[in-house]
Amino acid sequence: QMKHICICSGLDPAGPMFMNRKPSGRLDRSDAMFVDVIHTDSGSLLSGHFGYVGNLGHADFYPNGGSRMRGCKGMFSTAVDVITGDEDELAAAEACNHSRAHEYFIESINSPAAAAYRCSDYETFQKGMCQDSVGNVMGYHSSPDMHGTFFCDTQSKSPYLSRQVVVRGRVRLTGALKTVPGRLTVALRPLDGPPLHRSS
Repeated sequence: QMKHICICSGLDPAGPMFMNRKPSGRLDRSDAMFVDVIHTDSGSLLSGHFGYVGNLGHADFYPNGGSRMRGCKGMFSTAVDVITGDEDELAAAEACNHSRAHEYFIESINSPAAAAYRCSDYETFQKGMCQDSVGNVMGYHSSPDMHGTFFCDTQSKSPYLSRQVVVRGRVRLTGALKTVPGRLTVALRPLDGPPLHRSS
């Protein structure tokens, strides 16, 4: 225990050789007054992941679910690189998920805060069922007062961190009820410019 350290940030802590170790032999919430962790390659070594599985800090962040980052190749594409002997592509693919942790952290220093929400799991977060829960921000500006397991999404390329917007609405039907095909389009627009994002 090192209580004289104020903040310790874990950037995708390693899983192999550390999963079965006691807290004294790996990163642990007792290592500082506030320990925040960004998980980007969490999962089984057999499935191609090298990050620790499970929470280690006071605040653990799982961008994109914590295992496969947007913009990184999947297992199938990596297997193709093995078969074709493309060593450069293979090395980049193997390191992509793991490297995103420090890339997210560096970007968070001077970028708008990446909102993350406390949630039980990523699937529940994706359904929009956690945006009303306790929030925190991932990275350099993470709040020591907000503890728990947090989820957020990122972009596939830099800038990775973005603000997330939840749009809720109601449709009121009048008259006879019947099934009518249609589409609802939402556009996010600044006061003095074109739409920033459009989704249907």
